[in-house]
Amino acid sequence: MNGKPHILVVDDILANRRLASKILVDEYTVNTVRSGEEAIDYLTKQQVDLVLLDIRMEGMDGFETLEKIRKHAPTADLPVIFLTADDDHQTETQGFKAGAMDFIVKPFVPVVMKARVARAIELAKLREEARTDAVTQARRREKLGLEIIEALVDIMEWRSHTTKGHSRRAAEYAWQIAEQMDVESKQREKIYYMAMLHDVGKLSLPDEIMQKGGPSNPTEQEIVQQSILIGSNTLKKITELPDVWKGASYYKENYDGTGFPGHLKGEDIPLDVRIITGGCVYDALSSKAGGLTQKEVRAEIEAMKGQRLDPKVADAILELMDMDPDYTWHE
Repeated sequence: MNGKPHILVVDDILANRRLASKILVDEYTVNTVRSGEEAIDYLTKQQVDLVLLDIRMEGMDGFETLEKIRKHAPTADLPVIFLTADDDHQTETQGFKAGAMDFIVKPFVPVVMKARVARAIELAKLREEARTDAVTQARRREKLGLEIIEALVDIMEWRSHTTKGHSRRAAEYAWQIAEQMDVESKQREKIYYMAMLHDVGKLSLPDEIMQKGGPSNPTEQEIVQQSILIGSNTLKKITELPDVWKGASYYKENYDGTGFPGHLKGEDIPLDVRIITGGCVYDALSSKAGGLTQKEVRAEIEAMKGQRLDPKVADAILELMDMDPDYTWHE
């Protein structure tokens, strides 16, 4: 086009189409069609900035045409002004409920038509700018959140050489397990963040426990359980990721109910966390520290079915291992 805003006029009366075009053509690119059916066909092929839509037409009337416009994703938010010879409140009410932005009454008054068209296009432009700004801000928040998560993981790994890389590997494994289980992409993203932060409570542990990789007596076990609560309560403050705390709170729970801190069992443990547990277990077994062969890792995963691991999660891990005969899926 020529850079002007593009308007589609839909009216079954030729004189109305010609008059609307004459009023607007100096400031806009104007195309006209004579029916709702032609309008829908035109909008599937051309992008426009505004539709001026007659209400009373033979065949598909304006209300039905607008309904179809709103149901088609590319035009769902397209601004539409109804053209009408009716000036009753019932028509206006019905039009606004259907999603019309404004009305222009026939016979057309040039100054009124120009003013309402200009206002509609400006409002649509402002709305699109606001939407773009909102998306940009959301992406910035997401980037900042990921950077904070990475920083926290770096601090955890700096404090404990025995688990270096564990959170990142567990997150990657959890993502792949979730994908294998056909978990939808948004949920996989949430699982990834939860897995990255599942060990955050360890930041509260004394150095002697951190450096040796875990508790060695009942007193230290109690300290570790307290650290899980600290991690969980800390993550509850992250409102942008409302469920991220569950990974830190429940990852020590076992499918058979023998874990801690809540002795949750089976599907009482959130699926996200059962998947994260699978990622953690697989990393512990397949890491350099674990020192196991793929065959030995497989045997351990089989043995944990229904005990430490959700059987479905265990099966997903085994399926992924079947696709990795050269055992590249490990640290």
